[in-house]
Amino acid sequence: LGFHVCNGGRYDGLVANFGADMPAVGFALGLERAMLVTHPQVDIAPQLLMRGCAHAECRALAALARSRGLRVEVDVLGRDEEALIAYAQARKAHHLVSCRGGSVYLLHDSSGSRELGREELEKEIRSWSC
Repeated sequence: LGFHVCNGGRYDGLVANFGADMPAVGFALGLERAMLVTHPQVDIAPQLLMRGCAHAECRALAALARSRGLRVEVDVLGRDEEALIAYAQARKAHHLVSCRGGSVYLLHDSSGSRELGREELEKEIRSWSC
């Protein structure tokens, strides 16, 4: 893990401050760290990364994907196509959609890049599993 989950030690003489002198031991447990150890790591990579969501249609597609339980990330920095593809790869996004206006969308995924109309893209989104 790279960090301690709990620490402890001997505290001989500490109890004498409050009464009788006797040996003592103690430990402390970091709750946040213990939770990191006991909870499985969750995949938080976006299943869909979208670009160009200034268009209402694109926002509606993002909402559709979210309603199907998909993790959707929207690029708000206005990256160009090349930078966004590099970002999607770094984030391990499963699919990348560039909204081009006029109901034309460019889909990048493991099977390559292709242009789709809105209805085709909706059908594609509905076929993706959570």
